[in-house]
Amino acid sequence: MPPAITPEVVVAYAQCPRKAYKLLYTDTQGRPHEYLSILEEEARKNRENHVKKIMGKHSDVAPYSPEGVHKGTPIMLEATLVSEDLQAYVDVLTRMEETSSQRRHNYTPTLIVGTHKISQEQKLHLAFIGYVLSNLQKEKPTYGTIVGGGNQSHTTALGTLYKDIGHILRNLRDWTAAQEPESPPVILNRHCPLCLFHKECEAKAKEQDHLSLLKNISEREITAQNKKGIFTVTQFSYTYHPRRRRKGKDNQPPKYYHSLKALAIRDDKIYVVEKPKVPQSGTLIFLDVEGVPDQDFYYLIGLLVTEGDSTKAFSFWAHNPSEEEKIWREFLTTLQGYSEFTLFHYGSYETKFIERMSKKYSREEDEEILQKIKSSLVNTLSLIYANIYFPTYSNSLKDIGSYLGQKWTEENATGLQSLVWRHTWEVTRESTFKKILLQYNLEDCFALKKITEAVENITNKNWENNIYNIALIDDIKLNAIHRFQHNKFIFEDFDFINKCAYFDYQREKIYFRDKNKRNSISLKKVFIKQETSH
Repeated sequence: MPPAITPEVVVAYAQCPRKAYKLLYTDTQGRPHEYLSILEEEARKNRENHVKKIMGKHSDVAPYSPEGVHKGTPIMLEATLVSEDLQAYVDVLTRMEETSSQRRHNYTPTLIVGTHKISQEQKLHLAFIGYVLSNLQKEKPTYGTIVGGGNQSHTTALGTLYKDIGHILRNLRDWTAAQEPESPPVILNRHCPLCLFHKECEAKAKEQDHLSLLKNISEREITAQNKKGIFTVTQFSYTYHPRRRRKGKDNQPPKYYHSLKALAIRDDKIYVVEKPKVPQSGTLIFLDVEGVPDQDFYYLIGLLVTEGDSTKAFSFWAHNPSEEEKIWREFLTTLQGYSEFTLFHYGSYETKFIERMSKKYSREEDEEILQKIKSSLVNTLSLIYANIYFPTYSNSLKDIGSYLGQKWTEENATGLQSLVWRHTWEVTRESTFKKILLQYNLEDCFALKKITEAVENITNKNWENNIYNIALIDDIKLNAIHRFQHNKFIFEDFDFINKCAYFDYQREKIYFRDKNKRNSISLKKVFIKQETSH
């Protein structure tokens, strides 16, 4: 009997076909990330609150049953829908009054989740429920409801999602119909950190030296390289050739090349395409912010202030969202204490933080310092991107910082793990988790400082005996394979074969210079006269 196709399998296929395959055909399950357990617990709480709300408003609520569907019960709870090989659990079914009749009753689904924001995966989950429901009531619901944190209901249109569901189901049924379906290849992507099988796939990818180890490389580019016979990072590294900048385009930023990233990893070198300008005026301040993106809540602002040889650290902590404005004011007050400064950050998160906070807590008296902050902001990541290629699989703060020698106290120090620490602190109020977060944030600030200093040293060519093995891209020898030249071969037999092929080519093809059209015509006339004379 083929395995049942559930919403978890369908959503997994949209994220990664290999994950869906393993959910269907693998008995051994990996260990889920702690953050998923938190979301499940939050969904359980939201479910309890939503059911209480429904019971308080409606008296005609009942558990799901086929008899209830036939009778047209207005609201049914905890339904498990089964249609052939499809199976889906739905929290609430609500009768559609406008289309109901005595003979047939149609329902819309409600899915309760543990997040405040609604993701595309959750919408796809709801659409699959609607698809299974349509097989039972012979009509597809045009919309459904997703209930998230704060008991907020989000109406979701399902019409456009049914096409995606149909496409995924066709691929899944091809597997279930086959006697021995072939496992999809390992392709790491942005969903991996939360996946049950992350460690297994990552180990396999490293064993294969798979191209997807290069973060942000698209699956489309991986497929294109595979068609050329290139499957590993090492193979990919040999495809890079230095490009000469065209005249008149010197002002355009250089293009990012994954192949050069692969070359940096293979050679264990830092390759420099262009030396970025690192603005450094006045006091140097390094900013790192921690928050809960799902709630648009910032709870920790870390600053590392460098003046000459002295370094001072600041940490502004919010116990709850009501204290967010307080730490924002503390941040602004601290910066107002410096007459001139350069504010470094890494990535776009801190930029969005400043934009949102300045709008959310807008005051006229803050305009001067806000303008000063915006004019002094420097994104270190943008200085690196396409200019400096570190021998790391990604340009993340953790990867490059670790390469340069920065250490983190916690082994699993990541942004995702910080959400677990923050949630645990909110539940338990144990000071240990607050200390972990403060230390983690401070170490991120030190990593940013170290990376920024490395970029400055590379720019100023202060390489200190080149301990990091830095090389300019201009130093790479250009293998001019597309020029007219005598090719050199390692084996003499290859040289002989090449000479024979060149002779055959010259015998079958004749080329004339065509700079002057008149000369080419007269040359043809000479050939014609010679032929007629014979």
